[in-house]
Amino acid sequence: MAKLQWIVKRSEDGQLFAASVKRKGRVFQCSSVKNLQDGQELGGDVHLALESGNAAVLVEEFPEVSDDILDLQIQNKLDQLALFNMGEVVSTAYTRLEKRRQKQLLSIIAQPEHLTEEGVAAVTAGTSVDIKSCVPAVAAIAALLKQLNPEPYIVLQITPLSAYLMGVRNGIPLFLQSVPLSGTAEVESGVAAHAIGFGRQTLQRDFEIDSCKLVCLGEGRDSFDFEGLDEENWIPDWNHCLAAEGNDIVRYPALFGSLFIDSSFSLLSSEYIRAGQLKKLASIITMSAGFACIALAGLAYYNMDHLKPLQQRLDSERRQLSRKAGEVRRITPDPDIVERVKAYMDIMDKVAIEPSIAMVLRDIARALPDKVLADDLSIIREAGSTAVDDDPMMAVPPPGMEAMPEEPEMSDAGSPAERMLSQQIVVSLTCSSKGEYSLVKARFDKTIKGLAAHFTLRNMDWDYSEKDNAGTFHGELLLEGGAL
Repeated sequence: MAKLQWIVKRSEDGQLFAASVKRKGRVFQCSSVKNLQDGQELGGDVHLALESGNAAVLVEEFPEVSDDILDLQIQNKLDQLALFNMGEVVSTAYTRLEKRRQKQLLSIIAQPEHLTEEGVAAVTAGTSVDIKSCVPAVAAIAALLKQLNPEPYIVLQITPLSAYLMGVRNGIPLFLQSVPLSGTAEVESGVAAHAIGFGRQTLQRDFEIDSCKLVCLGEGRDSFDFEGLDEENWIPDWNHCLAAEGNDIVRYPALFGSLFIDSSFSLLSSEYIRAGQLKKLASIITMSAGFACIALAGLAYYNMDHLKPLQQRLDSERRQLSRKAGEVRRITPDPDIVERVKAYMDIMDKVAIEPSIAMVLRDIARALPDKVLADDLSIIREAGSTAVDDDPMMAVPPPGMEAMPEEPEMSDAGSPAERMLSQQIVVSLTCSSKGEYSLVKARFDKTIKGLAAHFTLRNMDWDYSEKDNAGTFHGELLLEGGAL
């Protein structure tokens, strides 16, 4: 029997639209779409799509680096483009379009993070549903069109509160632009025609796409005046992949597209995914424990005589454990060793809260304005530390290891490791920027201001070469503590 699933779309005004889904062969059979007050009617697996009038699609080239560094570079790019309000936390999801030597071309979807949190909370509050995916509506619509054909499309999506134009190829968004609404909250055909023409130019210029079909979708599609367009609106045939009532697919394309979305576009946080895994594991353990209790109760009721050998075996095991407990007490370390272990753990706790290299690099990357390049970066300790002092692991031996024959005397300043942890870290940074003197000066002034928001600065200096038409900036950033 096919497992029941739910697809849900949260609109810009917070409304929830949902349909139940069962798979029959290659076709998903869907119930009629209904408006929910909350997630109480849902059950089982849920695929959630989030509609946003403040989403952005960005196609950019980035170097091949680790995921953590790539996330920082993407956030830095979004900050430079000022696509969102200052200080607004943004969720991003991306997939790779192609690889170019040591670089990669990415399609990135970004929208305010609070939309994800609010959407998940609206569906899960007071329920036991499991959200399998949570994706931007633009990604879900692109995935839906891929089920028809991976060829390129221009999509005009009209909702009650907004409208936007999107370029799509092979199920991946290529660009996204807002289309203004008239005073009656409708899209005028002349405005739409201008936006579609600009969209076709974008696809041809940036992606070498010369022709593509126009698809108009959304709840506002029925009131749109197609006669004002010089283009034919293509009407898809969804029957080979979806069976739904009436005009539901055309009205709510993001809802149905959430069934086909690629996992790379999921906005669910790693913390939420881990919590779901732990919840499922706890359920399995609880169920297994319940079955075990029932089995043992039945065994005790019907086979009391058979438990006598088991009791004798348990008595024997108890005696063996008692003997082993005595052995454990004999090998228990003396209080001095215990104190050393505690000191070791205290130091490791201090090390754990020190700023990480990833955090330092993130703050530096965010502080550097556009066209200022980091040419050299090194992290050193303040002069005067010894080789022993440099290694926090040499101060107190880890559990199970013998202490060094000659121990340093303890002073009021604490152990060598503790003294090292109180020292400052010096990050030496060298940057460069090309351009006219006034532009370079403005960029370096902005660099200093940005770095000062995160670090204590020292020895800030820069110079300019008229011959090279470039400036060089150097400074030191001070961090508290002695471990990274």
